[in-house]
Amino acid sequence: MRQRQRDNLTLMACIQNTQEPSTFEEAEEEKFWKEAMDEEYTSLIKNNTWNLVELLKGKKPIGVKWVYKIKYNSEGEIGRYKGRLVEKCYVQKERIDYDKNFVPITKIYTIRMVFSLVTIKDWTIHQMDVKFAFLQGEINE
Repeated sequence: MRQRQRDNLTLMACIQNTQEPSTFEEAEEEKFWKEAMDEEYTSLIKNNTWNLVELLKGKKPIGVKWVYKIKYNSEGEIGRYKGRLVEKCYVQKERIDYDKNFVPITKIYTIRMVFSLVTIKDWTIHQMDVKFAFLQGEINE
């Protein structure tokens, strides 16, 4: 029991000593964050995530922001650094910039049901981190 408490304290100390950058300027100073951003950008280009087009008259472009996250492994050590380029959707207005929105989410009830089945059936659960996931639908807006 004491070993587990010590491990938990070690994990907490490790997490508290490592900080994720909040700006691009902070991130570009560290090699591992630059590599994470390069990996994200390369993947976006490779998957043809966007096309450069001319902006329509009277429309404003949607900005982007880098979001940084440290991923830990099961021992509580840093597994990898992740940089994501995300759009600032909060500047869009419904019925002006888009007509509908759809966000696939998993409800907690579904997760509880799956965990219940795993327990009842004595199944094994494996956790998986999808490195890059892209929607395959066409967007007209």
